[in-house]
Amino acid sequence: MNSENLKHDQLAIRCRKLGHEVTFKYCRTLEGQTICPSIHNCWWERFDIDSWLKENISKKQYNELTNKKPTPKLNKIMEIIHSIKD
Repeated sequence: MNSENLKHDQLAIRCRKLGHEVTFKYCRTLEGQTICPSIHNCWWERFDIDSWLKENISKKQYNELTNKKPTPKLNKIMEIIHSIKD
């Protein structure tokens, strides 16, 4: 990734999941793990995130990211409950 592609890293928005402000760098790396599945929905109004993704991730990653259907909230709640039980 060249410096031109990193120019958005300091931009910040309020994260709907976390409830506080995060930078684009956080969203694109999730602390070194992977790209946040919500990155497209959160950043499309700030800059051309679709072009950025196409230029910076593999076609496979891009397709997985854009074709992934959101998990229903009830399923997420049940997953959290099960993880707490374990």
